[in-house]
Amino acid sequence: MPPDSPDTRVEPASYADLLTHLPRLEQVTFTGDPDQALGLDRRCCGRKKTWARKTWASLIALEGYAQARARGESTSGFWHYCRSGIAPISHHQVSLQESTQVRQMWAEERLFPVPASVHPKGRVRMFAHIRIDNRPPAPRVYYLDRTAQGEGILVGYIGAHLTTTRT
Repeated sequence: MPPDSPDTRVEPASYADLLTHLPRLEQVTFTGDPDQALGLDRRCCGRKKTWARKTWASLIALEGYAQARARGESTSGFWHYCRSGIAPISHHQVSLQESTQVRQMWAEERLFPVPASVHPKGRVRMFAHIRIDNRPPAPRVYYLDRTAQGEGILVGYIGAHLTTTRT
């Protein structure tokens, strides 16, 4: 996304505000439950503005990556895109996978809605995620990269940290 795009200048004051801006993104589609994101507004004890802005920056990074892929300017994945320094977030925030134990024990918790064109059951497991913060409730953004199929990015979850061996 060009740096002068109005979307990069958005500074959401809450997750409710962030959700109103999501439809502006062309390559990122939110398929998740808005109530999970809105729950962060109720739980994050004065940090909701900071976290909403960091989440927006993550979504802008996904948008920029998907647009670069669509233009043929990026041939690697999102982690590499962030590592290149182009994205407004660090590659250290991006995790492309969950641990084996998490995938075995809590995979169902990472089953998020997608269009039937992606999967006939309308749900897929998403393990790739972006860490917004590590302080509880430790917000996360789970996504599915469909850029290789020309379908952009599906964001299946914006909300509090899901179950792991450490939660």
